Amino acid sequence: MAQDAVRRLGRVAQVPPLLFRTRYAIDLDRAKLLAVADRALSAMPVVEEDVRAFVELVKGR
Repeated sequence: MAQDAVRRLGRVAQVPPLLFRTRYAIDLDRAKLLAVADRALSAMPVVEEDVRAFVELVKGR
């Protein structure tokens, strides 16, 4: 019972790591995701123009 209480307190005390992420790390993750999406779209033989335009729009921001 005491172990359960300690385990629950440990979960409550943990702060999600996302709260401590820097703007640089978030931008870096976003850039990596966009690069992967761009490579995936480039590998497809036929891609809807809407999807490609959306990726280009997001990359431009």
